[in-house]
Amino acid sequence: MITWEDLSIPTATLGEDSRIPDFAAPDSIPYFICDESITGPERDRIGKRMIASVLPWKMQTGYDRTPVPRTYRAAVLENDCLRAVFLPELGGRLFSLYDKRRGEDVIYENKEIRFGNLALCNAWFAGGVEWNLGIKGHSPLTNRPLFAGRAIGRDGREYLKMYEYEPIRGLVYVMYFTLEEERLLASFAVENVTDRPTDLYWWSNIAVAQKPTTRVLVPTDHSYITSYAEGGYRVSRKPIPDPEGDGSDVSYPAVGPRAIDYFFDIPDGEEKWICSLDTATGRGLLHLSTRELIGRKMFLWGNQNGGRHWNAWLTQEDGSDPYLEIQAGLARTQFEYLTLGAHDTVRWSEVYYPADFPGLPAAYKEAAEKIGRAAKEEIRKIPAFPGEEHFFPVQYGSGRGALAAKLYGRPLTALADFSFGEDRAAYAFYLDLLDGRPAHATEKSEYVNHPELLPLILKNPGNNAQAWLLAAVIAFCSGDHDATGRYLEKAVQAGADDTVLAAAACFETRIRKNHVGALALLAPIAAARSFTRDTARLYAEICLRAGRERELVNAYPTFPEEIRQYGRIRMYLAMAYVALGELEAVPQFLNEELVVPDLREGEYAVSRIYTDYYRLVMEREGIAAPDDGQVLAAHPLPYALDFRMK
Repeated sequence: MITWEDLSIPTATLGEDSRIPDFAAPDSIPYFICDESITGPERDRIGKRMIASVLPWKMQTGYDRTPVPRTYRAAVLENDCLRAVFLPELGGRLFSLYDKRRGEDVIYENKEIRFGNLALCNAWFAGGVEWNLGIKGHSPLTNRPLFAGRAIGRDGREYLKMYEYEPIRGLVYVMYFTLEEERLLASFAVENVTDRPTDLYWWSNIAVAQKPTTRVLVPTDHSYITSYAEGGYRVSRKPIPDPEGDGSDVSYPAVGPRAIDYFFDIPDGEEKWICSLDTATGRGLLHLSTRELIGRKMFLWGNQNGGRHWNAWLTQEDGSDPYLEIQAGLARTQFEYLTLGAHDTVRWSEVYYPADFPGLPAAYKEAAEKIGRAAKEEIRKIPAFPGEEHFFPVQYGSGRGALAAKLYGRPLTALADFSFGEDRAAYAFYLDLLDGRPAHATEKSEYVNHPELLPLILKNPGNNAQAWLLAAVIAFCSGDHDATGRYLEKAVQAGADDTVLAAAACFETRIRKNHVGALALLAPIAAARSFTRDTARLYAEICLRAGRERELVNAYPTFPEEIRQYGRIRMYLAMAYVALGELEAVPQFLNEELVVPDLREGEYAVSRIYTDYYRLVMEREGIAAPDDGQVLAAHPLPYALDFRMK
């Protein structure tokens, strides 16, 4: 049975999407190094076809760290055995799965939603099951609403159906969920709705509780292992459960020393499953799928200060409720794309099953074999992909799919119907262009990536600054940086507002590397003292890139109080004072009270500033050129500032 319920969850304020386009340079793409142990087709795919920018999606940078009650319209599937709660407003997240018979959570339910900078559009939260499509990383849709409603299948079953259109890859994805006794059945379809092949990526990201007695088992004895280095990844293939050959057993994730990915290399002929169990009770989650979903992964934060801090940062700040992730994907690793042909569709099904395996053998292989026998029987019970007779919508997603359908002059897919909801005004500029009417762009106009619209914009009479900004985004998405620059110049000349100035400055500093020119574009904002959090952040970043630390220091008192207290701005002030050698000013900005809500996963800025600061302090004390190890031995990095993942 499906019901729609109001569910109150303490949630940090997400804020509005940033209007500054994500003009990211190719040199920002992480590097990937495969060692000699990787010899299969993965070697030719790992790290290839990665993209730097998530345009036309906007970044989500306006969040804070203070959870307040927020009511969500939740979709609830419930029977005598299970209660599954989904949040269609937040990417369709499976928020909780509760085993009613045993009185236990089957997956990790986060009691509060705290955002961190881990997603492609920045904001991300831990817990439940997240659906990641299209691009490596946490989906741009992870904090955005999907189309959702009740579907009646041809088999007569009632399903929760959710779907959306992903514009970067030109993909439509559709998800069906229903309960069958102790099983949550999930069926997925991803269709390429374009006339060209496209890159295909999917990972179901499942959070489970991490206890000292937690064990993760998979039907394989090898894994692709990544180690994090600043700016990239190193990938190797090693045996499990003891990849280092030191007697450690990585199937017990609580003992893992560091943040690490294990992409399990399940042989082609094996059934696809992964199981997380509390060995004290034998209970947990068994995740199964049809064979299309070949990849399985475990990610853990590890036991170093930085990893433990990240785990607590995303859950309970006292570290009392840690989690880890087990995942399932269409490829063996998350560092590779498959190819989906024009108008082709891939389908698969997954099962989320409350596992109960008391008295498992201690030996990894024997324990996995016992679970594997049960998994094989469960996989045989997975029903065929559901056909659909009726759909009753409850929530609308974005108008992107409806705009694409109008542009193509045809329905995008037979799998789902796309229409404009409350955001129709965001696409009015493009709809007017397509209907041959004079079109007026506003600050509410959405960014899109359809190159077919560009000639219409160029012919539109009376384009304002916003229209030229929209043209620049389309050109950038098409890879034409020269045209992007021209259209941004036209936007500035057309009477730019602060958003247009910031967009042009972002392009100058990130793509053209013209930091001084970027600061000149922001000069009117500085003169008017009209900084917002996003423009102040961009201004500070450019000052540091341009070696204009003094300019940042002088501008700081003119920022509004809220921005002066923003953690990232305070971090940048500490960085500026270190660069200027004015060490007496640093402690007021760099101390254990510093909280940077949007600190990026893998970003070492705080620890780098701390180390550089104390190196200068030690040099003033007469210790010549101490290295990082000497600095941190004399001045250990406080836990509150430690987000290092290596």
